[in-house]
Amino acid sequence: MLVRDVSLSGIRFVTLASHNLSEGDEGKVRFTLDDRRRSEIERNVVVRCVEDKNVGCEFTGTVPYDKNLGFYLMS
Repeated sequence: MLVRDVSLSGIRFVTLASHNLSEGDEGKVRFTLDDRRRSEIERNVVVRCVEDKNVGCEFTGTVPYDKNLGFYLMS
């Protein structure tokens, strides 16, 4: 998976191989930020958009704010 865009509310990524993801699917993503601490982010998601190998997901669950992700986005 190659992350193309990330925000506090979701993520857009490209899969390196074909997949069977569909809109409405639920799952979990884990990725590492390219910050100084190499912070690892793990979030539950629901798939909102699929275009070939491009996938857009909305973060779900009870984490209202992720400090590491928030600081990363502000830098």
